[in-house]
Amino acid sequence: ERRHRKRREDRSIWHRAVEDGMATWTAFLPTPQAAELDAAIDAHAATFTDDDRTLNQKRVDALYDLIVNRPVTETTPGARSAAVVQVTVSLDTLIGVDEEPAVLKGYGAISAGQARQVAFA
Repeated sequence: ERRHRKRREDRSIWHRAVEDGMATWTAFLPTPQAAELDAAIDAHAATFTDDDRTLNQKRVDALYDLIVNRPVTETTPGARSAAVVQVTVSLDTLIGVDEEPAVLKGYGAISAGQARQVAFA
């Protein structure tokens, strides 16, 4: 129990950019919380329509949706999270004249399409 209490102090979230405009997002947290997250993600993913996404793809989409597009409840009004994302992109890329990559602060290069998606979200 003492070791667990000490390790709880180390809980953390971190991310790492990888190739092709993707990233790894990791959380270090107590096992019961991880199990609850898994259950919540699976339950939300099960509400998605039957489409061409794999279960893993639906789970990632569910995680994003639960965090960024918080669901409406009686105690929370349900609005997008107040997140600030900084993208450096040329105007030509932004308006679709060219397809030059952009830079997502904290991650690195992202595709023109990703930059437009972030800019117009």
